[in-house]
Parts: sequence; structure tokens; C-alpha cells
Amino acid sequence: MPQSVGSVQRTGVRFHDIQNPLAKTGVSVNHRLDEQGVHVRNFVAIAQKVARKTF
Repeated sequence: MPQSVGSVQRTGVRFHDIQNPLAKTGVSVNHRLDEQGVHVRNFVAIAQKVARKTF
């Protein structure tokens, strides 16, 4: 999860850094094919840009 989430105090929750470069998880974005609104297209475009920078 993003480091910014870990900076928020949550009672009973601890966040730990994982240094192992193999400790990654896949992320997927799903949406209905018939939903082509501007918000969906923008979100998918942003997700693709972030994924390209990350991997």
C-alpha cells in the first residue's frame, strides 16, 4: 500500500516495510465494457501510466 496510508494512525494496526524486491503483487482494473464515460476513461489512462512507471 502507499506509504501515505501507513502514516495515518490506526488503532491496533501496524505497518511494516518489506524490503524484498520479490514481494510485489499484481493490480488489475476492471470496468464494464459498455461504460465509456470520461471518468472511467481517465481513471484507466492514469492506472496504465502508473503501472508503466512501476513495472
